[in-house]
Amino acid sequence: MSSGMWTSLGVIAPLLAALVALRFANVPKHSRQQQFLMPAVAFVFVVFALIVLYRFNAWIDRALEWLFGLIPFLAQVYDTRWLYVLENTLLVLVFFVVKYLYRMSVRPLFVGEKFAGSTLVGHFYEYEAAVGKWFVRPRFSDLRVFYAVLFWVSIVITAVLLLWQQAAPSWPGFAGIAFPALATLMIGEVWYALNGMTRAEASDAIEAEHDAASRIANYAALREVFRRTFRRRVLDEGVDLQQPFSLSSHHALDRLSKSGDSSELLFAEYFARVKQSGTEIDENLLHASLEILRGTSTLIHSPFYTDLTHYLALPSYIRQLRGGKTLIIVGRDFAADEVIEWFTRGLQTISGVPELWQIARLTQHTNYDLDVGVLRTADVHNLELLQQNDEFFREVQTVILLEPSRMVATAQLGLAVLVSRLNNGQAPVYIACDHNHDGLVDALSHLLKVSLTDVIATVQARGVRSEMVWQAEGPHLAAQILPGVARYLGVGTEIAAVALKHHVSEVEWVGGDKFPVVDMSWISGQYFAKINAFAEMELSQRALSDSFVARAHPLGVPRTKKRFMVVEDELQNVYESLRMFASRSTENGFVNLISENYLLRDYMVDNRTLFSIDPKAIPGFVPDFARTVRNTVLRLVLQLTVYGATEEAILREFSLVGLGAADSGPIDGAPVEPTAITLLRQQAELVLGLSEIFIERIEPRHPVAGAADHSVEAHYRILPQGATSELINELSSAYFLVEDEAEHRDYIGACLQGHVTQTVMPGQFLTVGGKYYEVLTLAHNGAHTEVLLRRAAEHIHGRRTYRQIRTFTLSEQRQAQQNAPVVEGVEITLERQRATIDVQTHGFLEQPRRDEFSETLRVRVPGLSARRYLAKDVLRIGVPGATPEVRRTIALLLNEMFVTTFPNDHKFIVAATNAALAEHDELLPLLHVDDDDAIYIIEDSQVDLGLLVSVERHWRRLLETVTDYLEWLHEPAPADIDTAVSPVRFADEDDASYEQRQQHIQEAEARGGYEIAQPPSLWRRIMMKIRAWFTRTPRPQAEEPDGEAERSES
Repeated sequence: MSSGMWTSLGVIAPLLAALVALRFANVPKHSRQQQFLMPAVAFVFVVFALIVLYRFNAWIDRALEWLFGLIPFLAQVYDTRWLYVLENTLLVLVFFVVKYLYRMSVRPLFVGEKFAGSTLVGHFYEYEAAVGKWFVRPRFSDLRVFYAVLFWVSIVITAVLLLWQQAAPSWPGFAGIAFPALATLMIGEVWYALNGMTRAEASDAIEAEHDAASRIANYAALREVFRRTFRRRVLDEGVDLQQPFSLSSHHALDRLSKSGDSSELLFAEYFARVKQSGTEIDENLLHASLEILRGTSTLIHSPFYTDLTHYLALPSYIRQLRGGKTLIIVGRDFAADEVIEWFTRGLQTISGVPELWQIARLTQHTNYDLDVGVLRTADVHNLELLQQNDEFFREVQTVILLEPSRMVATAQLGLAVLVSRLNNGQAPVYIACDHNHDGLVDALSHLLKVSLTDVIATVQARGVRSEMVWQAEGPHLAAQILPGVARYLGVGTEIAAVALKHHVSEVEWVGGDKFPVVDMSWISGQYFAKINAFAEMELSQRALSDSFVARAHPLGVPRTKKRFMVVEDELQNVYESLRMFASRSTENGFVNLISENYLLRDYMVDNRTLFSIDPKAIPGFVPDFARTVRNTVLRLVLQLTVYGATEEAILREFSLVGLGAADSGPIDGAPVEPTAITLLRQQAELVLGLSEIFIERIEPRHPVAGAADHSVEAHYRILPQGATSELINELSSAYFLVEDEAEHRDYIGACLQGHVTQTVMPGQFLTVGGKYYEVLTLAHNGAHTEVLLRRAAEHIHGRRTYRQIRTFTLSEQRQAQQNAPVVEGVEITLERQRATIDVQTHGFLEQPRRDEFSETLRVRVPGLSARRYLAKDVLRIGVPGATPEVRRTIALLLNEMFVTTFPNDHKFIVAATNAALAEHDELLPLLHVDDDDAIYIIEDSQVDLGLLVSVERHWRRLLETVTDYLEWLHEPAPADIDTAVSPVRFADEDDASYEQRQQHIQEAEARGGYEIAQPPSLWRRIMMKIRAWFTRTPRPQAEEPDGEAERSES
């Protein structure tokens, strides 16, 4: 490039820089609607400049002609090219000043929704009152690109024209001065006026923003949107401000790296590498993982196993290298495959080699070469499966239990049998991951026969959390935002649609077994056109499915920096559910909890302060491990049927419940047999009614050297014949088969055969793995019961709830134990009794929600088998001074409380009194008992589930809650209660805009709708703005709105 060209570029560079610098005088992009007059201002400026400059140039020409005549040598120095560039540059600079003055003058004027010219602006922008901002209409977003290209092309043309003029000034076309900068300036102002923010761009800006205050303001705005849109469905809302923090692990890793222990050095090296990859290391979990490797059984109060990948996989990996195997027992059957994928990734992360370890679900045909076996809770009572996999179990050294609280009650017999076979009878190391339930440590310690001394506390929430509690019941919300859609969309869909409309990039709906979110997500996809149009998204079904994600497994939700969730209240405990899912985000999260109308929901919401501080004020209880004679006999029957047991082992089990050789006696007419067998026969007849048990003796194949009597090592096995076979079938699994998949013999769930009627009945609907099923029939396959289901996604019309219609009859009542304590108070007595219980299930009540009785359907199911429990414990709560109405009320309230305190097992525990309610006579089970002064707590199961023991231990706490609830229910609401919604202050919002938006809200509330009437006249509004501009004073700290308070705290 020649030196002349460089000189020309240097001459025109100031002009080009001035044209580009005009963008720095723009109104900020989020308020760009204020620049709507600039194209008109630019047009006026261009016309005025052209008129003035052409007259000015003629005057300059005459002045130069006179000057050159006066001083001739100047004519030789003067270059006409100078004036060409100079005038264009000065024009742009003058316009920059005009534009900056415009920006400063309109800031207090063109704000809010209504102002002079807002109608014109409304053609290109649309106002969102909830956030107080204008957004470019989607149809003009592409037009902005056209003007942007046109602007930059104009700059190029201007540069080329000026370079040409510098190179050939004598060309006739340059005889007069041209002003290409004015044309470029004009095009640029049109582009700048249209180049505001779209909703999508605002969302991206929020996501990229690192200032927590901006994100808080955004979620505060979203809470306000929800309040305005679905006011009557929001039960509670709030924000929890905690500074995001990083988990400190530097000192822990440093100490381990300096240790002389090879295991500690290995852990230090591995977790240092994990930390370098960007994963935070929890020091508590790090030490727990190391202790697991050393053989310490541990309970981790976090059910989200994805948070624990490294801490569980590494010790398991090392123990597997040493020859042991790993067993994972999952509390949710449908999650088994997901757990397999999770643990496979964890092991692969350590080794870097795919498929190094064999991991699969245990079945009746499992390959023995497995290194990691995954067992579903449904298979714990599959006796054939336990027998086929015995060799694998004997080599298990590590056991991971995911959600053991779902197993303790109904799977305790099978687990107890399984535990006795693990690691050749030596206790393996157990790792339990679960919610923070009361009683879980004690129950697991007894069930697993280990001491859980290492208990890791619940993971604390971090960062900023917004939360809202939603009523699940009520009119369909779709009609409020999606005209023409009358179908039930589950509440979560409507919440997601509004969130997506207001800049949330992804919404996750977590359902579990509470609501069929997978099916509802598919149904919502059929309305993608209306939902996407409302949310202003791309009109494609894929766009909706990418932004609206259904998660059937709540515990597989990973922890991320930012997350917007819709969660079903599966625990039936509002603030415990909120606390649990608050941990899914580390910087900024929004949890929307959809809560059905169980008894304690509104009570908890009204006492938010208490339950927010202590979510376990009304906790979920884990059934206590029931070490009873009944369970001992049942466990021994299973043990002897599957594996057999020695006489010593049988006696040891009976000794744990206070029975020994002295409690057995000869059976008339029976041959002499070992004491243990005689004791087993007598107790089985006493508590189970088994008059005959076929037991065979199996001599040892390899006699013990040096033993005088080889018979002491003999095993005894039960032959499943007659009544024993029926009992074993009752204790085996009844599988849930889907009609279309029945011939494949796979299943989606199971329960004990003796629990089928208490769990499901034909005609009911249930949710498994996020999908909706109808129970068709209880089929009998030989001696086994199978529950046949049919997919029923098209039948989701609400949230049905069911109540069993049962009749209990108590007879042969007596004191449970000779030394059983009896609690006697002033107005109450509490004692455990033993009785024969006869139960008959007649059908069920179907309700649209638990508190809706006017639309209740009574469904009779004929042919259901009666159940009889011999010598089974019941809890008698004597209230001699209470009327029948009081006893009925207390019994009904206790049953409703069990929904929260035993969320997984409340179907098996009932409170009943000997008279039914007069008005709603089937809300309480019918009880026949010769006792008019008591309430009875009864377990509806052949197994002692531990629910009765738990109620007995916590009876005072339960009755105190009943009392508090009744006082709350009858306490009149304060007359001066303040129901006003706290105002929200948005980022970058000045006082004038804030005041106008508050006025907008007040007017909307006064008219009972979201839209407001016409604002004050234009001149009055302008005067209000000007007056506010000159009289503005700092806002007192005490009156700081919630939004500002949130930002300041952050």
